[in-house]
Parts: sequence; C-alpha cells; structure tokens
Amino acid sequence: MEKKVVLALVLSMIVIIGYQHFFMPKIPVQPPDVEQTETTPPVVEQKAPVEAGYPPVRATDTVLSDFIPHKLPDGYSPKKVVVDSLLYKAVFSELDGKLISFKLKKYAVDMSKESPLVDVCEGLNEKMGTLLVSSGISGRGAPNFNIPMQADKKALNIENNGYGELVFKGILPNGLAITKSFYFSDSYLIKMNIELENITDSSVSDYLVLALFNYASADKSRYSFEGPIVYDSEKIHRVKEKKIQEQPSFANNINWYGYEYKYFLSIVMDGIKGGRLSILPLSNDKKSSDAMQLWSSSPFNISPGAKFDFPFDIFVGPKDLPVLKEVGKELDKIVNFGWFDVIAKPLLWTLKFFYQFVKNYGVSIIIVTILIKIIFWPLTHKSTISMQKMQKLQPLMAKVKEKYKDDRQLMNQELMRLYKTYKVNPMGGCLPMLLQIPVFFALYKVLLNDITLRHAPFISHIPFTDIVWLADLSAKDPFYITPVIMGASMFLQQKTMPTPGDPTQAKIMLFMPIVFTFFFLNFPSGLVLYWMINNFLSIGQQYYIKHKFTD
Repeated sequence: MEKKVVLALVLSMIVIIGYQHFFMPKIPVQPPDVEQTETTPPVVEQKAPVEAGYPPVRATDTVLSDFIPHKLPDGYSPKKVVVDSLLYKAVFSELDGKLISFKLKKYAVDMSKESPLVDVCEGLNEKMGTLLVSSGISGRGAPNFNIPMQADKKALNIENNGYGELVFKGILPNGLAITKSFYFSDSYLIKMNIELENITDSSVSDYLVLALFNYASADKSRYSFEGPIVYDSEKIHRVKEKKIQEQPSFANNINWYGYEYKYFLSIVMDGIKGGRLSILPLSNDKKSSDAMQLWSSSPFNISPGAKFDFPFDIFVGPKDLPVLKEVGKELDKIVNFGWFDVIAKPLLWTLKFFYQFVKNYGVSIIIVTILIKIIFWPLTHKSTISMQKMQKLQPLMAKVKEKYKDDRQLMNQELMRLYKTYKVNPMGGCLPMLLQIPVFFALYKVLLNDITLRHAPFISHIPFTDIVWLADLSAKDPFYITPVIMGASMFLQQKTMPTPGDPTQAKIMLFMPIVFTFFFLNFPSGLVLYWMINNFLSIGQQYYIKHKFTD
C-alpha cells in the first residue's frame, strides 16, 4: 500500500510537471466585468473635477482613428529630452511630452557583454509613446493627438543630487494651456502633474485623457502572464488576449492600472479613481496582448482664468518585491506565485538572506536545500525506518495475501493486524515526499517568474574553459549536464531505498529516473540543482540509516 501511494505521488508529480511544461496554455486569468456606457453624463459648472461621471471613449477596428490629429506647424520637428539617473535613462519627446524610451541600467536583455539594456518602451516610436497625455474635445468622445509642446530644458541629469524636474508646455486646440510636469528622484517612481488653464474668454467643457501604449515582449513566456493589469481595490484583473479584443472597461475606484511583463511593469497610479479606463487592442490578432489603455477623467467645466491640476504617480521598473513594497500603493500584490505563494515568498526571502553572505544564488540554493533536508530529517528518518520494516514484513504479507486471496476484506483486516503487531505505518514513507512537492513547485515558480533569479549565475563557465555554462539559474542547462547527473543520482537513490515486494512495481520505480531526467532537461538549472543536491543528501541519509538501523 505504501509503495502504491508513493508511486501515485510520483506519477501525479510527473503529470503536473509535464502538463505545465508542454501543454499548459498561458496563465488563465479572471476577465474583468465589461461595462457598456454609451451616453455622456451632463457637464456641470464647477471649481474642480467631479468624482462621478465620465465620457465614453470610442473604439473602432482601427484604434488610432479615434484620435483627432492636431495639425503640426510646418517644419516642426519634436526634440528629445534625455533624463539620466542611476537607475534608468529615460527619453521624452516634445510631441505630446510623452515617454518614448525607458532603459533600466541594472538589467540587460541577455547575458552577453554587448547586450543592450532592457527598454520597457521597446517597440514604441514617435507616434505612439508609452505615456501620451491629451485633452478630449467635448461632444466628440475622442482625444486629441499630436500636441506640440516645449520642454524647459534640453537634458536632465539627476545622478548626483537624486532629484530633478522636467516641464512641458503647450496649447490645446480648445484653448486650454497644458503644463505637464515630471518630478524624478532616486526611485523608479515618477510623479507627474498635469495642469490645465483656461486662457480664453469663455468657459471650456472638456475632460483629460491619458493614453498608455504597450507591446508584448519578444521573449514572451507561455508560463507567465503578460498584458494589461488593473487593480480596483477589490482584486487584480489581468486582461488576457481574448478579452483585449472585447475592449473591456473599468469605472471608478481604480487604484492603478498598467502593463505587466514577466519581469517588468509600467503602472499609472493616483488621481485616477474618479475616471474611466478602456482597454483597446492595437491589432486584430486575437493572440496579441498589444494594447492601448485610455483613461478619461470626469468631465469638467473651466471658467476663464481658472486652473485644474491632475496629479499622478508613474512606476516604470522591475517587478521586484522589495522595490514594489517600498513604493507602496499595494503594488506588491502583483508578485504572486499562485497556489504556492505562501511557501514561495518565504523561500525567496531565505534565498536572498543567504545570498548576502555567499554572493551566489546557486550556493544559496544548495544551502536552502540542506536546510530543508535538516528540517525534514526526523520525518525522513522515521519514513526510511518504516520502509525497512515494511520490507522485512514482505514474506509475512505475501503469506497473508496468499491465504486470503479469495477474501479481500479479510485479507486487508489481517494485513492491518500485522502492521499493528509490528508497529509499522504503511503510509509512513509517503509524508516526506508529500511535504517536499509543494517546496519543489514553490521553487519552480520562483525560478521561472521572480526577477531576483533572472541572469543569476552559479558556475558561469565550464571549469578551465571559456564555455558559458550555468550563467543563468532561471534558464535551462545549455549542455544538459546537470539533468543527466540528477537522473543518475535519482537512480542511485532508488538503489539505496528498500525495494518494493512487487517486482513490477520495483521496475516502475527504477524507470522514474529516466522520466524525471526527460522532464528536467528544459527546467531552470536552479531547480535541477535543488533536486540533484536533494537526491545526494537523501542517498547519504539512507546510507546512514541503513547501517545504523537496529530493531
């Protein structure tokens, strides 16, 4: 019975791993409720933006046709303004005062020496910046496009003092003067304030629109979600490709929204609760997560000489749990490892703790593996002894099965009496494996999705050569050396374990190392390292118990 349960656990593990690795579709996410609002609330004269009511944002098959082009002056060529900090290098365009490039200085695209920096705005251009701010025209339900603005400086370097300000100014077609101010510090959080001033002689009714453009990354993973993300105080909505085509919308109580990549984020926060968010596709491809997110404020009426301020916070940076916690606003909720979150986060914290001392995440994984083995040592000790007792009982169990082969109920009763007489728990060998499966999957999730292990090396080159080897623990072993060693260690472990009484079952158990080796070929090398070290420790523990065990 014990061996059958163990076999069932192993086979279940193989099925789960195989399904996730070869057949699992992109992460299923709960789609948001789609709201349909076709009428614009009446505009009321006021001193500040109203908290309720918002204009609809029209969507057509050609999304960009919803923008009203603003005629640019003859010979107009927008200048670029570079903002340089210790964390990033951002490029803004004077056309709409939009962000068109955001390179993260701590993160390279790949492991090569010539690798460019990660650009969260990669794929964007002058016509579609990642953060475009326009003002809508009342009655048309469509925002303006191509607003020429002027920056107050040619470049901004905030590496030394850690603080800086960049201001863009322009005039909207309806006569409103727009001032768009960015405030930078030694953080990935950027504060933005949009001031609208009525410089005409009559009242102007309008609303503010923010347009956030995002394109899927070239190395989009099938195991990690990538696409629009919205948090509305109740839950996080991850909008997958199919729902983008349906053009979902959200209204009121929006804490933040943006676009989530596997390792990076672009998020708009604050000042958006009283507005409406519409998510529109940038292509007709139902498998594409390319999206434009349009946020529109409540309608307002500005009297001559009056000003309205719209403050926002923008986060563009890594999906790093400590960084997100420091920013606050519940951004850390984005980092979630699913069912195994409760195990994965403490495991990640432990890996980081040991990394402070050893400065190598591969070594940190080994230390954590040893620590887990020590924690499970008493349980594994009892399990191994129980398995050895079960092996010694095999002859007696065979006699019972033969004697009562025609009466299964009586046979089971006699077997239970046998277990009780010799104080053997037939399930004793299953619990250690059962407890280690969640740890295995938690580490699997961490290695696949947490930015901490991205490009984290263990042994960068094969010893005495220039051949790159385990340079990235989140990627597979390029030469499949560790999976083969892991499979061999698993075979040795099977040999050191008490053999099942059933010969067929014993052959199936010996076949497991081959199956596991096959699955582990494309797993993150850090996960293979964990399982391999765990196997060697188990072999040592079983050897010790085998030679020290006495009745």
